[in-house]
Formats: sequence, C-alpha cells, structure tokens
Amino acid sequence: MKSPTLESYHYKSSFGKLFQQLFEDNAISDSTLRDEACELLTVLDRPEMADYNFPSWITCQTERQPRDRTFGITMKRVIEALYLTAEEFNMSNSARFISACICAEGRLVRVECESDADADLEAETMAAVLAGLAADWFMDIVNPFLSVELMYGKTVTPFQALKEKLVERDGYSCVFCGGIFGGKSESQCTQGRIVDEDDRLISPARIFYHTVSEHPTTPPCKPFQGTVENESIRLRALETLRYYCGFPEDETVHPFSPRNCMLMHSQSAWAFASLLWCLKPTQTANRYDVVVFAPNEVDGDSVDWVHFYDIRTGDPVNDPVAPPDPHILRVHAMAATLLHHSGATGLFRFPYLPQTKPRRATRPACNSVEQKGPINNIVEDKPVGRHRRSFLRRVLKSFLDYPGRTLIRLAGGPCSPLLSSAR
Repeated sequence: MKSPTLESYHYKSSFGKLFQQLFEDNAISDSTLRDEACELLTVLDRPEMADYNFPSWITCQTERQPRDRTFGITMKRVIEALYLTAEEFNMSNSARFISACICAEGRLVRVECESDADADLEAETMAAVLAGLAADWFMDIVNPFLSVELMYGKTVTPFQALKEKLVERDGYSCVFCGGIFGGKSESQCTQGRIVDEDDRLISPARIFYHTVSEHPTTPPCKPFQGTVENESIRLRALETLRYYCGFPEDETVHPFSPRNCMLMHSQSAWAFASLLWCLKPTQTANRYDVVVFAPNEVDGDSVDWVHFYDIRTGDPVNDPVAPPDPHILRVHAMAATLLHHSGATGLFRFPYLPQTKPRRATRPACNSVEQKGPINNIVEDKPVGRHRRSFLRRVLKSFLDYPGRTLIRLAGGPCSPLLSSAR
C-alpha cells in the first residue's frame, strides 16, 4: 500500500521516519513486531500507571451516560481491541500499523531516557506515550460519527430530494427491521414501546457525519466548528482511517450523498449513529450482516442480513442510484466493533430525538424490498402464519393500489429488487 505522510502525527520529528521503516520492512514479520509491542504495553498494567491507563476523559464521557451504564474501557484494552478488530475483519496491515507505531514510540522513548538512567522516569514516559497513542486512535476512528447535532440533540429535517433517491434505490423500507411504508405498517423497530408518530417515519440516516476531503474547511484543532455541510474529519483521523480501516486515499465523501445514507426508522437510526449496531461486510459484494452490540438498547427485531444490488451499467444519465459505499460502511462497522471489544459500547450514546417530517409529503415510490418470510412464501408456495398473512396483505394492497404496479416484482421478475433482507 502507498503510505500516507503521517505528517499530522507529530509526536516527535523522528517518529514518522522510524514508523515507515518498521512498517515497510519485510524482513520484520508481523508477529515479531506485535510481540515487541505487547511487551511495551505491559507498563500500563502497573498500579502506579492507573491514571494513564484510565485517563480522566473516559470518566467525563461515562458521566454523560445514564448512571446504570458501566464501561470496562482502558487504554490497554483499546489497543487489544484494535488488534481483535483487525483480525475479525481480516486486515493484517491494520494490525501491523498498530504494532509499528507502538514499537516506534517505544524505541524513541528508550533512546531519550537512556541518558537519565532512571527506570521510573522511562516507565512513566512510556505509559504516557502509549496511552496517548491509544486515545488518539480511539478518537480518530469514531471521529466521522461525532456530531454537534447529535451531541446536543438537534433535529435535522430530512432532505426530500435525498429521500426520494434512497426510496428509488431501496424502496420505502428500513434497513434494520425491513418494515415498509413508514407509518402505514407496523414498525419492527418500535414494537413493544409507546412511540410518537414521527418514530414510525422512515427517513435518511447518514453513516459519516463529516465530509472526507484532503482540504477540510474546519481546522483540525477545532473539528466540531462550522455548519453541518462544511464539517470535515480531522486530517490525523483521515490518516488513521487510511492505515487502519483501509479507507481509500482518493475517496471523497459528502454527508448527504446517497452513498453515505440509508433509510431507517428513527429508533434504528439513533442506535446506528450511537454505534450500537452495524452492517458488517461479508465476502459477497454489497451484502452485510446485521450485528447488534447492545440488544437491550436497540429495540425491535432486526433482519439477519441486507443485500444492496448494484445494477449500474455505467450510464451516467439512466443508471440507478449507487449502493452505500462499502468503504464507509466498513469504517462504521470497525468503529462499532472496536467499541465492543474495548468495553465501550454505548460510550457515545447520543440523546434520542425522532426524525422530523419531510417538508412536503410524497407518495411511496416503487418498493424494492424482498423479505425472506412473506415473499419467499409466495415463490415457494409455503403456508403463511397469521402475523405474516396480515403483513403480506398490507404489502399486496399497497402494490395493487399503486398505478402501474405488478406482482411480478415480488416474484423477482424483470423488475428485480435493489435491496433484499432476511430474518
């Protein structure tokens, strides 16, 4: 892979050079680097280093959450979680990046403290540097998902044009539960709880809440200033996403691009933004497993997987809307998985507000959801239960009431679905 500059890391003037040497040296195996890194990390286990292993910013963040929530996050556990997440996503370069950075920092600390011959000073310096490294990585990876509007409970009115494009691509369906037509059908995301009518609406939900660009409009030192449209993720965070998450170097993301958005009910959109569940990539292109990390907090019954069908032909005028960007979804999935492995799931839980209604009403566009239950029962001629018959009856009525609608779509005919999901 082509190495980014690491200019924004800035820890020491010699860090970037030593890191590149370790990262790109094929004579040093991944396991050798990792063994050296793990040996350096043992300093964080010392009782006298507790303030570095559990810094004050974690306490401040946990105090924002409900009192009955507990978190097991420490800086050493964050680094261990980075390794586990890299292994889970089969990204060996990501693990090597972590090891090379730790080893580079460790070697520089030892050189700097060698003249003092003070073991305690070296140990404390090492603990401070490694804890800072872990904290920076942790915040870099969640940076695309932190937003002022979420933190302070601001409500964003959905963009109707964006919503229409997403409906054209995915049908009027929630990615998480598969529920369709918003308030006209029972929402699987909100079953078992009293909800406002707005909770039943299906609206655009963003994946990244920041622009990804080489030329950010927001200074890196103040990443949350500016409007929603011009916020950019920090340059340092962008480099971490490239190295650790495999984010392409030439990728540009606008928060309100269809490739950065999906349709969801308010409850599932809130949980997705809070990194309580994710769409984990599979070996099949554009197919994702639905992984829920906080089942007690994510209401409703989710589908098992989601498949976005890419039927583009290269025609810039007539081609349908592209599926969600797999690189963006992978970053979200890795961030949610990192929080899970580090004991921090729910640490960035945002205040919940239902989606606001669109500025103008629209009739549901052509639905393109294939659900394993009722739809396959039509194709395979299997008996349908009472609940599924009721659900299926509403679906069929909606199709029959809509001008030009044909049942061949349900059977996977010429108008095949762009998005399918299964329980």
